[in-house]
Amino acid sequence: MFLNLIAMLIVVIAGGEDQKGFQDKELPEGIQVQFVTTIDEVKPGAEGYFYLLDETDLVNDRERIAALGSPVFIKPVALDFDQLAPNCVKLGQWPALLFKETIEVEHNEAMTDTVSTVLNNLGWSFKRRQF
Repeated sequence: MFLNLIAMLIVVIAGGEDQKGFQDKELPEGIQVQFVTTIDEVKPGAEGYFYLLDETDLVNDRERIAALGSPVFIKPVALDFDQLAPNCVKLGQWPALLFKETIEVEHNEAMTDTVSTVLNNLGWSFKRRQF
């Protein structure tokens, strides 16, 4: 049987509780996950980032998030997309989404292909919610 192993780096920027939630999610072989607690520890080059810090941190880190280029998945926030970096992807119902069969995401149209690639490689079923 031929196995298609995916080599993909995901960086999770989060505190302890959110890191644990992400660690409990089963991921396909070939997915490497790096955990950090601040954006200062992040290096560009990952296929996707999960930024699970508070909304205040998100606003303060906007420029650094934009510089990453790859999709940055964030917790649900009250901010409008024009207040976020263009590569931000809003996740629905964090951390409950880790246990759902299908998750909802919101993102700019330009991010559709890269968001789809990351989530498909993670093996997560998803649908895009229009904003």
